[in-house]
Amino acid sequence: MKNLFKFVLAFALILSVFTSFSTSTTEAASYTSYKLNSKKVYTYHYSGPEGTDETYTAKYVKKYKKGDLWLIGETYEVWEEDKNGLRIGTKDSDYDDVLWYDYIPYPVKKGNKWKDADGVTIKITSTSKTIKTKAGTFKNCIAVDGGGYATFYYAKGIGLVYIETKSGYIQELVKLKNK
Repeated sequence: MKNLFKFVLAFALILSVFTSFSTSTTEAASYTSYKLNSKKVYTYHYSGPEGTDETYTAKYVKKYKKGDLWLIGETYEVWEEDKNGLRIGTKDSDYDDVLWYDYIPYPVKKGNKWKDADGVTIKITSTSKTIKTKAGTFKNCIAVDGGGYATFYYAKGIGLVYIETKSGYIQELVKLKNK
């Protein structure tokens, strides 16, 4: 009888450990990430109809509050993500504060609409775009219409790969390498 009790107790303990691990793993994987990958270095090319021609890199710096701090060109940005969505903001250089400017609510679904901080309606217009850049071809990208001003394309597990504005400016991921 003692051995049976020990067996049941051990089984219950194993089951409770497995269940708590399984729950936390499921919660962590309950959304697909569209943030920049901290194990990669991104190179973007920005061009426009007025002769604009600029190349810059995006490099992970460190964890910052609940997100990741990135040096993008000469600007520090914070990419913060949880089960509710992805937030992107500029870190104030003088203060320990972030000016949030972009947001994608999760779960990602074609037709989802929301308003940005300025009251502009943002909308996911596709969840299955294939985007070809000099850095490669990215399938099943989400297309986010930024209020008629620009369309932003995010690839799963990679982050931002392409932006096209209505006035002809383009930002394209041209190189993606491991750190």
